[in-house]
Amino acid sequence: MENSPLATFVVKMVGFDEMRYQCDRTQEFFRANFDADDFITDFNPIVTEIVVNSILKLFDSRRATIYRYYNITSELKSKSQTNFPVRPFQSNS
Repeated sequence: MENSPLATFVVKMVGFDEMRYQCDRTQEFFRANFDADDFITDFNPIVTEIVVNSILKLFDSRRATIYRYYNITSELKSKSQTNFPVRPFQSNS
């Protein structure tokens, strides 16, 4: 987790001792010693809310970008193919 902006944020919010405790819990979680709900509910709810909201904003941004790209490609597909430039790697020889 070195150089991780998320890890830096969490350490600043909860401190090193809590972060070490949660890292140990993470290992136990991946060993399937408890389920995701138990893992999440034991974490600082303020940090959890901030991280979840940030992820949702990121997903919304990515979704908007994908929709924009999809609209562009849909418009291009509806136009005649003669408008597209010929690329050197597309030669028919």
